[in-house]
Amino acid sequence: MASLGFSHPTPPQPYTNPLFPSWHSDLTCVYVPEQDTFFCATSTLVAFPGLPVYAGKDLQNWKLASNVFNRPSQIPDLRITDGQQSGIYAPTHRYHDGIFYLIVSYLGPQTKSLLFTLSDPFSGAAWCEPLVFSVRGIDPELFWDDDGTVYVTSADDQQIQQCSLDLRTGETGLMVGHADLFYDDGDGHWWAVALSTRSGPEWKNYPMGREMVLAAATGDEGEWPVVQPVHGQMQSPLPRPNRGIRRGDAAWINEPDEIDFLTGSSIPPHLVYWRHLKPEDFTVSPAGHPRTLRLTPPFYNPTGTEDFQPDDGLTLIIRHQTDTLCAYSVIVSFNPRVADKEAGVTVFLTQQHIDLGVVLLQSSKGLSLAFWFRVEGRGNYRDATPENTVPVPEDWQGGPIRLEIQTVNDSEYVFAAAPARHPKQRMVIGCADALIVSGDTGRFTGSLVGAYATKNGGSDSTPAYISRWRYEGRGRRVDSDRVIPS
Repeated sequence: MASLGFSHPTPPQPYTNPLFPSWHSDLTCVYVPEQDTFFCATSTLVAFPGLPVYAGKDLQNWKLASNVFNRPSQIPDLRITDGQQSGIYAPTHRYHDGIFYLIVSYLGPQTKSLLFTLSDPFSGAAWCEPLVFSVRGIDPELFWDDDGTVYVTSADDQQIQQCSLDLRTGETGLMVGHADLFYDDGDGHWWAVALSTRSGPEWKNYPMGREMVLAAATGDEGEWPVVQPVHGQMQSPLPRPNRGIRRGDAAWINEPDEIDFLTGSSIPPHLVYWRHLKPEDFTVSPAGHPRTLRLTPPFYNPTGTEDFQPDDGLTLIIRHQTDTLCAYSVIVSFNPRVADKEAGVTVFLTQQHIDLGVVLLQSSKGLSLAFWFRVEGRGNYRDATPENTVPVPEDWQGGPIRLEIQTVNDSEYVFAAAPARHPKQRMVIGCADALIVSGDTGRFTGSLVGAYATKNGGSDSTPAYISRWRYEGRGRRVDSDRVIPS
């Protein structure tokens, strides 16, 4: 390893961690001198599209450049991967001789390693079909020796395995929190990124899951690097602020959402699905319903049943919760005709989720439209989980309804509804503890917010239409006693 000393001293600048807020597990970064740009990628398990690559010039402002995994053909096994903690794990992103390489473990019906390559990280379509090869262990690292030999190092049953890899054929030779170390030879600095949670040592309340922190590294040649202690508020010799990423039409990582599903537009690439989507279930501005996204309900709801198969699909569209304090809302137009048809909003963490739906319920008095607030799973929460059913007021029925999720502090979600044309009639339907979406089946991920539709096991396929998708960050907790503006 070359000397880790700073060759071009830069005055320390303040910044806050996490640098990548919300679920961004297993960050891996590389600096590309030809573009004077840093590129970072992250794990996504069974979310699709997956393996997002972010670009930034100053280690502070990051823009989605592309999703490596953007076509079902690249990982067809995702459709039959049933484990909530399965899928894409711990990538390593490297740049060598003008080519970007991304190597990753895939934990599906069989564990295997995948290697993606391309020369233009701002073109999702340019990411190749992966080279598939077998290697023992997970969390692979890619390394080029001085003689050109490529090695893969991985973790296997508390051991470190290493083998050579032929980049053309996939043939292999003989055989703590996730972290990565990378060099900025523009300024001569070394940097470390690692996953973290905002839970404190108790590791109980961390609904935003595994996030990315940044720290400077120093050291002498031949010695182990020394990394700054990580805190919410830091000072390091960062590059000068620079939002000069001109390519790509995706959002910056901390931008709010104002999505109106205009005719001719596409679903933004930072919105994701749980496993492969069925494109016919998500239609932008269909005939007769401009500026909406049509959600066609599947047989199953986001929880599924014992009979659920991953290939059955979910009509669920979600985004990262990137702020401790935030507000998410969407307008739902939905006129179900058959009992149990439902559309709503959710805080989603795999099999743990908190939902507020508009649903047609059967009672002794017949069918009636209601708000149904409920919780699936419990995470680190140990008390009785909340549930509430509230009739939709008669003068609200037949018109669009605004459903809303807010975090009023770092430990509670508030779910509310209002007629879209009369927002002052807002009514709180339920509240839920953030411990419900912390840990357990979602301990490797983080909370996402979004919308869903479902038949709840029924037969009618009346669609729901959502519009005015909005997400706004209102504050980020960076220490036990400090929240800063988003």
